Amino acid sequence: MKQSLLLIIVLLTLIVFLLDCSNKEAVNPTEIQPITMEEIYHYPITDIVSEDIKLQSQLSWHLESGAYDLEHGQSDTLFISNLSVLYEEADEHMEDRFRGQERGNIFVVSSEISTAFNDEAVEEYFFRDQKLDMSVTYYLVGSIEYREWISNPPLDNPIFIAQANNPVYWRQKFEFRLRDLIPLVE
Repeated sequence: MKQSLLLIIVLLTLIVFLLDCSNKEAVNPTEIQPITMEEIYHYPITDIVSEDIKLQSQLSWHLESGAYDLEHGQSDTLFISNLSVLYEEADEHMEDRFRGQERGNIFVVSSEISTAFNDEAVEEYFFRDQKLDMSVTYYLVGSIEYREWISNPPLDNPIFIAQANNPVYWRQKFEFRLRDLIPLVE
């Protein structure tokens, strides 16, 4: 009888543990409190790496001229690059020599991001089927992660942590892994 009771307790504990682990993947975005890039700066950022967050921000990217072979021949085209989470206040936390370089912006990564050309031969970003707009503020649901090339971040190295928490290095060290995108209705 004692062994059966002990086995039941162990199995129930295991089930609760497994349910808790599986719930980490299926976070309801409406249950996560929104956070801004400025708040991430003050946390600091290394304290919330890999945490599920709902980031309130605008997106940013660059348009670069080029040529694209349309159905009717060559045409001037605007290509897009560097899809990033915008951190407008980043320059306030940097030395003068780093200001204006968008270093505080963090690249956005998702397998559900695509691009397509519009009728004016301008490339546009889409998340799922939703066209992205730089003038819209979004809730970006996902997590901040170290860039893939930082496979083993030296979290016990105070110099690495100091650099990682400095927005000058954010673009080099972090990416935002986007799972959901919700336009903010104001």
